[in-house]
Amino acid sequence: MQHQTYSWKQRAGQEIFAQSWHADAPAKAIFVIIHGQSDHSGRFTTMAEWMTQKGYAVYAADLIGHGKSGGKRGHMLHFEEYLETVEALIDKAKSAHPDLPVFLYGQSMGGNVVINYAFTNKQGIRACIASSPWVRLAFEPPAWKVLLGKWMRSIYPALAQPTGLNAAHLSHDAQIVQAYQQDPLVHGKITASAFFETLQAGIHIPDKASSLQVPMLIMHGSADQLTSSVASKAFADLRPDLITHILFTDWFHELHNEPEKEKVFNTIEQFIQQNL
Repeated sequence: MQHQTYSWKQRAGQEIFAQSWHADAPAKAIFVIIHGQSDHSGRFTTMAEWMTQKGYAVYAADLIGHGKSGGKRGHMLHFEEYLETVEALIDKAKSAHPDLPVFLYGQSMGGNVVINYAFTNKQGIRACIASSPWVRLAFEPPAWKVLLGKWMRSIYPALAQPTGLNAAHLSHDAQIVQAYQQDPLVHGKITASAFFETLQAGIHIPDKASSLQVPMLIMHGSADQLTSSVASKAFADLRPDLITHILFTDWFHELHNEPEKEKVFNTIEQFIQQNL
């Protein structure tokens, strides 16, 4: 297996870090990974290696303010900055594999990002997979924090606050939780503008359902305490012609890091095979 890293600059000037995994044999499709809030592409290595072994060329990037990419931790001014990274990463993958279809995968906040990207589909992806997408949060943020964020968004949008994420809610695998807590690239911060831009992008996802033109797989755990599985199902129900919805009973937020994660990987691969 081959592993490569890349970098480029966004229009706003931040350096973006990306990486890819390739088997020695020719790939049958491109699988693009977009991570969630406070996360980074390096935490998807297990998934990337599994997909590579199944014959896919895998690409992943660190969004602005995350992982090895530039920018203040957890900060972006406009949601379109995340979409710009997705488009550039797909372009990078297609330049190396011009004849292969692209399947776009996003986890949590990344699920929000890839769903919104699929509505416009500027790069002609074949299908989209959203895992535990942030359509809505599974909890109500403290009222004081919301009010402070709204106020600071207009005068100091780069004000950073802790996300307050409880790592124990990510996975039933204690080793995953511990590794997350000790990962120096996990920053646990979000700024006023990043929070409200992402929040609004999720809230308006159902409003755009009619514009979806590609197949989509939405997966969620019923015990997810971070993003709302109910909101995912409600969105999926708006487009049963294109959206396949799967609920994993009693699973937590990071489906790809749960003890029985191969069920998720196999579900993704089956969905891809149906849309090749």
